[in-house]
Amino acid sequence: MRAGAKRAALVWHRRAGKDDTTLNWVIEAMLERAGTYYYFLPTYAQAKKVIWDAQRQPSGQPFLDHFPTELIVAKNETEMRITLALPNGRHSTFQLVGADNIDSIVGTNPVGVVFSEYSLIPPSSWDLVRPILAENGGWAVFVFTPRGRNWAAELWAHARKSPEWFTSLKTIRDTRRDSPDEDGSPVITDEAVQQERDGGLMEELVQQEFFCSFEGAMQGSYYGDLIERMRKEGRITAVPLDRDVLVDTAWDLGVDDETVIGFFQNVTDRVRGRKIITLIDIEVGGGAGLEHYWRLMQSKPYTYGRHYGPHDLKVQEWGSGNTRLQSAARMGLHFEVVPKISLPDGINAVRRMLPHLWVDEDVANRKYGKMATWIDAMTGYRREFDEKTQTFRLQPHHDWTSHYADMTRYRAVLYSSASGLFATRESQRPTQGDTHWSVFDEPHSPAGRPQHSHTRWSVFGD
Repeated sequence: MRAGAKRAALVWHRRAGKDDTTLNWVIEAMLERAGTYYYFLPTYAQAKKVIWDAQRQPSGQPFLDHFPTELIVAKNETEMRITLALPNGRHSTFQLVGADNIDSIVGTNPVGVVFSEYSLIPPSSWDLVRPILAENGGWAVFVFTPRGRNWAAELWAHARKSPEWFTSLKTIRDTRRDSPDEDGSPVITDEAVQQERDGGLMEELVQQEFFCSFEGAMQGSYYGDLIERMRKEGRITAVPLDRDVLVDTAWDLGVDDETVIGFFQNVTDRVRGRKIITLIDIEVGGGAGLEHYWRLMQSKPYTYGRHYGPHDLKVQEWGSGNTRLQSAARMGLHFEVVPKISLPDGINAVRRMLPHLWVDEDVANRKYGKMATWIDAMTGYRREFDEKTQTFRLQPHHDWTSHYADMTRYRAVLYSSASGLFATRESQRPTQGDTHWSVFDEPHSPAGRPQHSHTRWSVFGD
């Protein structure tokens, strides 16, 4: 970055000193160029714990001590913001921001940003900042430990091929304690890694956390293994619209947040003669009413069948006294309310549907395409992690991925309950391990699955 690079991707093992290093780079940059600098972490609480309140170990030195005390002219504890006075009379501002509140920076003009733990930050956060940095010549650093083949893995693959990016990958073989008061020993020893194995840490997580492997699913992910299976079987591909088949929709309706609408078709794999389901389109929006989405749907070249919506469609709207179900019906949008079942049962329904799902992907625009967002969201939808007990809770972590996962769940509940609709002899084989997987099982330990290759499928046949 000192040589002039404007983009950097650092893939470093756990406990390698990622935030310690990048925070010092931000401070150096603040002294070189006056401006606003943002340091993103997945949540406000994580930003406070990882940087604002953090201490270096074993010295116990606060991270914030890296800021030159004599230059600090303002410090806001609530907003986690520090302002430095520069020798030229100008000022630079550093602020920690939780990506769960990314809208708080809209309208600002940062000249440098760090995305820490980018594997857990919605890729839309980068899309929001990217045009600003392109205009003002600012820089961005992405630093993370892999969490499976998600959007961060795609960014890393792009960065490695681009001469405009600085890239660095460090496993435990590459880092040592080399400060003046340290002995040059490995940051994490082979013995420490073996202790983790002996303590029950799965090998794919050992490879991910300590050797920066992108293989395997995201830790705690409900669907990551099945999304990876879709990739391997070629079911994320160009899926054409079958104009002889009705298009069904599934909705996750947001009020103050995102609305996600999926467009599905139930078609026949003409090569193998079995029923499958395809996701051919998706729409995402926020802050708009049902009329907006209904007009948008009518502009598409689809003949619609059923529209599946959540149970809260029956809740009366404040003021009108009508339910959204009634309001939608008046404009010609007739919903079928999805049966209200438990969340674990709904998640299991998705896992039963995904082995039969094909997803359209515009290969030319994959990085920014809508389907890529669905893929990222389904990969990133995961169990909530309890930092105190170092175990996964039973409930999902609620973030941007939830809207996509909920929309898919509403479709899957009807898929699994539609008597005989997809009940081909092949799909009912008892060897289909995913049918028996439970969200109460340990992560990444579903029953064994047969590998079926579908790469020759076409809705138009051969």
